[in-house]
Amino acid sequence: MPQLYRSTVRRMRGGRNAAGSGAAMSRHALVICTAALTLAACATQITEPPPDQSSAHGLDVALTVNPAEVAQDERFIVELTVTNTRPAAVRLTTSHSCLALPGIYRNGQRIPFEGSGWACRAAITTHAIAPGETVTRSWEMVPRLYAEHPGDPDGVPAPRSAYTARAVFEVFEVDGERGTLPTVERTLHVR
Repeated sequence: MPQLYRSTVRRMRGGRNAAGSGAAMSRHALVICTAALTLAACATQITEPPPDQSSAHGLDVALTVNPAEVAQDERFIVELTVTNTRPAAVRLTTSHSCLALPGIYRNGQRIPFEGSGWACRAAITTHAIAPGETVTRSWEMVPRLYAEHPGDPDGVPAPRSAYTARAVFEVFEVDGERGTLPTVERTLHVR
């Protein structure tokens, strides 16, 4: 038993309360003390969902979906913009040829919409962005499912629902030092 715990238990067992049993008081105090220590040890981190725009490392990052509400076979564009607001160029290193990976999600699961497939070459790539330059990546998509695996539905309209368009950066270095960029997302409604 750790020293702090033993001394706390000894102090609690030492006296009686006005209502009666010291043992009952000790058990309640022990339970309360244990609960307080457990809560203190298990700090909860509350996080917010990723924003539709963000700034990091002197870069402004934004994601748009146009239109933000579409019919099941209507095309839409997901567009990512990255603007270098620094006075010097920035170098972003990724483990593949894509600057960011697009995706459509519902309830935390990636949904394979046509046009959301990743066509990145597996090669370490450095993306250089000059001062004041804006880099844009656009993906034309349709809310129609494609088969990622054998047996998956192919060419079937996506269910009518709210979805999240998301751009995930897999940057592992910013200017030669370990770093990344935040995920950005927007809501898409399929009617």
